[in-house]
This record gives sequence, structure tokens and C-alpha cells, in this order.
Amino acid sequence: MFIKKFSAIFAFILMGLGASNVHAFLKEEEITNAKILMNSKIEDCIDQPENKKGWLTIEEFPFTYKENARNFWIANTFDFFSKWGHIVICKNSIEGNNKETNLYRTTPSDFSDFNGQRILSHLRYEYVSNPTPYFVLEKVDTDPEFRGNGYSQAAVKYFLDEFISKKTNVNIVFSDCIVNSTRAFFPKYGFTAGMLPNYTVKRVTKFPYYWVRPEEKNSII
Repeated sequence: MFIKKFSAIFAFILMGLGASNVHAFLKEEEITNAKILMNSKIEDCIDQPENKKGWLTIEEFPFTYKENARNFWIANTFDFFSKWGHIVICKNSIEGNNKETNLYRTTPSDFSDFNGQRILSHLRYEYVSNPTPYFVLEKVDTDPEFRGNGYSQAAVKYFLDEFISKKTNVNIVFSDCIVNSTRAFFPKYGFTAGMLPNYTVKRVTKFPYYWVRPEEKNSII
């Protein structure tokens, strides 16, 4: 799978009660550093003081749903302080060469829009470091107007295949599949219904599902 990679980091400043946003680009050397971080494992960056600005990556991601092959822009941001991250999917129809500059941040770890386009799907996740590192896929949703097009599935596939598998050393992901639609398609991407033995995750109680890195299943399950 060929994925074109772009990366940038934006600064966020909240000013006044009106909550107006001021977006400032980082210096060229800081953007260069962000591109270097993108090729690192996330665990190598979390505890490094110089990396506390967080990161933002933007990738062109091909995805096929019901025999319909499409390319999307997928942005992934992670806040090293809170350990929360967000993934958003937008249409691959943005004009210009500097597409990453068209993504606006409303908080240090969340998005507002992509060049004025509405977000097709939004996935929120958390990194938990103790006792054994794992991720919680907190939610994945799609604007009601866009449902039925597989956008949430594209977000989940990207999260597992491109982020968890390639940019982290984590072997386990938990999720509480409260929404019926997620219970329908999560097994397609490697999730198993139930709670992984010997694990307790406070926010995953109603409809627990777990994913284990395929090559580690024999040693974990």
C-alpha cells in the first residue's frame, strides 16, 4: 500500500470568552522535527520534554468499501500531555500542494475542519501506559448525513493498520461497542467480543471488545 505522507504541527491559542482561535505555524526546524517524530514509535516520544508540543500527521489513505475504491485524507493528532488522540477522515479533493496547512485545530488534540470541508468520520482514542500499555478506542462516529458509506470502517482500519501496527509498540486495543453498527463491523477488522482475560478497563464494561496484534496472539491470549 502506497501512502503519501505529510506532516505538520499547529499551535493553538484560546483567547477571551469568545473562544476565537489563533493558528500559528511552527518554525521550519520544528516542522522538520515533527516529520522525524512521525517515523518514530509513539512510546519513544511521549516522555521526551522537547516533544511536548504533540504531533500531527496527514496521510492519503486508500480504502475499498463494497467494491468502491476511494482515497481519503486522514489526519491523526496525539497530545503527549493528556494521552488522548483523534483521527478524522476527509475527502481527497483538497486543492493545492500544502494540504496539511488547511487542517484547523480547535484544541491541542482536536480538529474543526479540513479546508472548510465537513469531517466524514471521527475516531477518538486514549493511550494507557500502566500496567501493560494498551489503547482504548473511545468512539468512532460518522455524520448522520454520511452514514452507510463505510467511513467509520476506514477510520478503524487506518487506526489499527497504519497507526497501532506501524507507529506504536502496543499489542492490545479495547473498545466498548455501545453502538450497534460498531458491533457489526469490528470483528471484520480483528476485534473479538468480550473482555481479554486478566484485564479490567473501567470505561469498557457494557459491550467490551478487544483487538490483539496478530503476531502476539499466542503469547497474550
